[in-house]
Amino acid sequence: MIARIIEMSVRNRFVVLVVAAALAAFGVYAMLDTPVDAVPDLGENQVIVFTDWPGRSPREIEDQVSYPLSRKLQGLAGVKAVRSSSEFNFSMITVIFEDGNQIRDFVSVYDIARACRLAIEKEASGIAVNIGSADPHTIKEIAELAADALNTPLEPEICGKFRVGDVRHCYPDLSLAREVLGYAPRVTLRQGLLDLAAWLERETAPDHFREMQVELAGRGLLG
Repeated sequence: MIARIIEMSVRNRFVVLVVAAALAAFGVYAMLDTPVDAVPDLGENQVIVFTDWPGRSPREIEDQVSYPLSRKLQGLAGVKAVRSSSEFNFSMITVIFEDGNQIRDFVSVYDIARACRLAIEKEASGIAVNIGSADPHTIKEIAELAADALNTPLEPEICGKFRVGDVRHCYPDLSLAREVLGYAPRVTLRQGLLDLAAWLERETAPDHFREMQVELAGRGLLG
Protein backbone atom coordinates (compact mmCIF):
# COMPACT_ATOMS: atom_id res chain seq x y z
CA MET A 1 0.00 0.00 0.00
CA ILE A 2 2.74 2.42 0.95
CA ALA A 3 4.70 1.49 -2.13
CA ARG A 4 1.70 2.29 -4.36
CA ILE A 5 1.22 5.67 -2.68
CA ILE A 6 4.88 6.54 -3.21
CA GLU A 7 4.69 5.42 -6.83
CA MET A 8 1.54 7.52 -7.49
CA SER A 9 3.15 10.53 -5.82
CA VAL A 10 6.26 10.23 -8.00
CA ARG A 11 4.18 9.93 -11.20
CA ASN A 12 1.89 12.83 -10.25
CA ARG A 13 4.32 15.31 -8.77
CA PHE A 14 2.33 18.35 -9.93
CA VAL A 15 -0.81 17.11 -8.17
CA VAL A 16 1.17 16.43 -4.99
CA LEU A 17 2.63 19.97 -5.05
CA VAL A 18 -0.82 21.50 -5.57
CA VAL A 19 -2.30 19.51 -2.68
CA ALA A 20 0.64 20.43 -0.43
CA ALA A 21 0.29 24.14 -1.32
CA ALA A 22 -3.47 23.99 -0.66
CA LEU A 23 -2.91 22.38 2.75
CA ALA A 24 -0.30 25.00 3.61
CA ALA A 25 -2.65 27.82 2.59
CA PHE A 26 -5.46 26.28 4.64
CA GLY A 27 -3.15 26.01 7.65
CA VAL A 28 -2.21 29.71 7.42
CA TYR A 29 -5.88 30.67 7.07
CA ALA A 30 -6.87 28.53 10.05
CA MET A 31 -4.11 30.05 12.17
CA LEU A 32 -5.21 33.62 11.36
CA ASP A 33 -8.95 32.92 11.62
CA THR A 34 -8.98 30.86 14.83
CA PRO A 35 -10.03 33.02 17.83
CA VAL A 36 -7.49 33.04 20.64
CA ASP A 37 -8.42 33.84 24.23
CA ALA A 38 -5.95 36.02 26.08
CA VAL A 39 -5.62 34.35 29.48
CA PRO A 40 -4.22 36.72 32.14
CA ASP A 41 -1.45 35.62 34.45
CA LEU A 42 -3.30 34.87 37.68
CA GLY A 43 -0.17 33.82 39.51
CA GLU A 44 0.67 35.52 42.77
CA ASN A 45 3.58 37.89 43.25
CA GLN A 46 6.03 35.49 44.82
CA VAL A 47 9.66 34.62 45.41
CA ILE A 48 10.92 31.04 45.77
CA VAL A 49 13.86 30.48 48.12
CA PHE A 50 15.74 27.25 47.35
CA THR A 51 17.99 25.79 50.04
CA ASP A 52 20.45 22.94 49.48
CA TRP A 53 21.80 20.72 52.29
CA PRO A 54 23.14 17.42 50.87
CA GLY A 55 22.86 14.25 52.92
CA ARG A 56 20.11 15.50 55.24
CA SER A 57 16.65 14.07 55.82
CA PRO A 58 13.44 16.10 55.32
CA ARG A 59 12.95 16.29 59.12
CA GLU A 60 16.43 17.72 59.69
CA ILE A 61 16.01 20.24 56.89
CA GLU A 62 12.56 21.25 58.18
CA ASP A 63 13.79 21.75 61.76
CA GLN A 64 17.15 23.35 60.99
CA VAL A 65 16.47 25.33 57.79
CA SER A 66 12.89 25.59 56.56
CA TYR A 67 11.11 26.46 59.80
CA PRO A 68 13.61 29.04 61.14
CA LEU A 69 13.94 30.68 57.72
CA SER A 70 10.14 30.78 57.24
CA ARG A 71 9.73 32.56 60.59
CA LYS A 72 12.27 35.16 59.57
CA LEU A 73 10.72 35.72 56.13
CA GLN A 74 7.26 36.25 57.65
CA GLY A 75 8.57 39.44 59.20
CA LEU A 76 9.29 41.09 55.85
CA ALA A 77 7.10 44.02 54.82
CA GLY A 78 4.22 43.12 52.51
CA VAL A 79 4.49 39.36 52.98
CA LYS A 80 1.06 37.75 52.75
CA ALA A 81 2.02 34.10 53.26
CA VAL A 82 5.04 31.82 53.50
CA ARG A 83 4.85 28.19 52.38
CA SER A 84 7.64 25.66 52.68
CA SER A 85 8.33 22.14 51.48
CA SER A 86 11.21 20.03 52.81
CA GLU A 87 12.59 17.06 50.91
CA PHE A 88 15.76 14.95 50.97
CA ASN A 89 18.81 17.21 50.47
CA PHE A 90 16.83 20.43 49.83
CA SER A 91 13.83 22.58 50.63
CA MET A 92 11.78 25.23 48.84
CA ILE A 93 10.21 28.21 50.58
CA THR A 94 7.64 30.26 48.69
CA VAL A 95 7.18 33.86 49.85
CA ILE A 96 3.96 35.47 48.59
CA PHE A 97 3.71 39.27 48.59
CA GLU A 98 0.64 41.48 48.51
CA ASP A 99 0.87 43.63 45.38
CA GLY A 100 -2.54 45.14 44.59
CA ASN A 101 -3.12 42.69 41.73
CA GLN A 102 -6.08 40.91 43.30
CA ILE A 103 -8.84 40.63 40.70
CA ARG A 104 -12.38 41.77 41.46
CA ASP A 105 -15.55 42.43 39.46
CA PHE A 106 -17.58 45.55 40.26
CA VAL A 107 -21.08 45.71 38.82
CA SER A 108 -23.31 48.77 38.47
CA VAL A 109 -26.43 49.00 40.63
CA TYR A 110 -28.35 49.66 37.41
CA ASP A 111 -27.34 46.27 36.04
CA ILE A 112 -28.27 44.62 39.35
CA ALA A 113 -31.72 46.25 39.28
CA ARG A 114 -32.22 45.16 35.67
CA ALA A 115 -31.18 41.59 36.56
CA CYS A 116 -33.75 41.55 39.39
CA ARG A 117 -36.43 42.73 36.96
CA LEU A 118 -35.43 40.02 34.49
CA ALA A 119 -35.64 37.39 37.24
CA ILE A 120 -39.20 38.52 37.99
CA GLU A 121 -40.20 38.59 34.33
CA LYS A 122 -38.66 35.16 33.66
CA GLU A 123 -40.15 33.75 36.88
CA ALA A 124 -36.72 32.45 37.82
CA SER A 125 -37.42 32.09 41.53
CA GLY A 126 -35.32 29.54 43.40
CA ILE A 127 -32.41 29.80 40.98
CA ALA A 128 -29.13 31.31 42.19
CA VAL A 129 -27.31 33.21 39.44
CA ASN A 130 -24.20 35.36 39.46
CA ILE A 131 -24.46 38.97 38.31
CA GLY A 132 -21.41 40.98 37.33
CA SER A 133 -19.87 43.29 34.78
CA ALA A 134 -17.94 40.55 32.91
CA ASP A 135 -14.97 42.93 33.01
CA PRO A 136 -12.81 42.12 36.06
CA HIS A 137 -9.94 44.40 37.04
CA THR A 138 -7.15 44.35 39.57
CA ILE A 139 -7.60 46.40 42.73
CA LYS A 140 -4.75 48.62 41.58
CA GLU A 141 -6.45 49.26 38.23
CA ILE A 142 -9.74 50.06 39.97
CA ALA A 143 -7.99 52.60 42.21
CA GLU A 144 -6.38 54.23 39.16
CA LEU A 145 -9.71 54.37 37.30
CA ALA A 146 -11.42 55.85 40.37
CA ALA A 147 -8.74 58.53 40.68
CA ASP A 148 -9.17 59.36 37.00
CA ALA A 149 -12.98 59.56 37.31
CA LEU A 150 -12.64 61.85 40.33
CA ASN A 151 -10.06 63.93 38.45
CA THR A 152 -7.53 63.65 41.25
CA PRO A 153 -3.76 63.11 40.89
CA LEU A 154 -3.64 60.60 43.77
CA GLU A 155 -1.65 57.44 43.11
CA PRO A 156 -2.68 54.05 44.60
CA GLU A 157 -0.65 53.12 47.68
CA ILE A 158 0.39 49.47 47.86
CA CYS A 159 0.68 49.11 51.63
CA GLY A 160 1.37 45.37 51.65
CA LYS A 161 -1.50 44.65 54.04
CA PHE A 162 -4.38 42.28 53.39
CA ARG A 163 -7.59 40.98 54.94
CA VAL A 164 -7.00 37.67 56.69
CA GLY A 165 -8.76 34.82 54.91
CA ASP A 166 -9.55 36.88 51.81
CA VAL A 167 -9.34 35.22 48.38
CA ARG A 168 -6.93 36.64 45.83
CA HIS A 169 -9.17 36.57 42.76
CA CYS A 170 -12.97 36.75 42.83
CA TYR A 171 -15.20 37.37 39.82
CA PRO A 172 -18.47 35.75 38.67
CA ASP A 173 -19.33 33.32 35.90
CA LEU A 174 -22.27 34.87 34.02
CA SER A 175 -23.12 31.87 31.83
CA LEU A 176 -26.18 30.87 33.90
CA ALA A 177 -27.43 34.47 34.07
CA ARG A 178 -27.19 34.72 30.28
CA GLU A 179 -28.93 31.39 29.78
CA VAL A 180 -31.75 31.78 32.32
CA LEU A 181 -32.32 35.55 32.40
CA GLY A 182 -30.93 36.69 29.08
CA TYR A 183 -28.75 39.03 31.14
CA ALA A 184 -25.86 41.01 29.70
CA PRO A 185 -24.13 43.88 31.51
CA ARG A 186 -24.64 47.33 30.02
CA VAL A 187 -22.76 49.66 32.35
CA THR A 188 -18.97 49.51 32.20
CA LEU A 189 -16.78 50.07 35.23
CA ARG A 190 -15.64 53.45 33.91
CA GLN A 191 -19.23 54.58 33.30
CA GLY A 192 -20.19 53.48 36.79
CA LEU A 193 -17.27 55.36 38.33
CA LEU A 194 -18.19 58.51 36.41
CA ASP A 195 -21.75 58.21 37.76
CA LEU A 196 -20.32 57.79 41.26
CA ALA A 197 -18.10 60.87 40.80
CA ALA A 198 -21.10 62.92 39.66
CA TRP A 199 -23.08 61.77 42.72
CA LEU A 200 -20.20 62.63 45.06
CA GLU A 201 -20.17 66.19 43.76
CA ARG A 202 -23.66 66.63 45.21
CA GLU A 203 -23.06 64.73 48.44
CA THR A 204 -20.79 64.90 51.48
CA ALA A 205 -19.07 61.56 51.94
CA PRO A 206 -17.19 61.25 55.28
CA ASP A 207 -13.93 59.34 55.11
CA HIS A 208 -13.96 56.39 57.52
CA PHE A 209 -11.00 54.57 55.96
CA ARG A 210 -8.68 54.94 58.97
CA GLU A 211 -11.45 53.86 61.34
CA MET A 212 -12.03 50.79 59.18
CA GLN A 213 -8.32 49.93 59.32
CA VAL A 214 -8.25 50.24 63.11
CA GLU A 215 -11.36 48.07 63.50
CA LEU A 216 -10.08 45.37 61.16
CA ALA A 217 -6.71 45.30 62.92
CA GLY A 218 -8.43 45.17 66.32
CA ARG A 219 -10.43 42.11 65.22
CA GLY A 220 -7.32 40.42 63.87
CA LEU A 221 -8.58 40.60 60.28
CA LEU A 222 -5.78 42.75 58.85
CA GLY A 223 -2.51 41.07 57.98
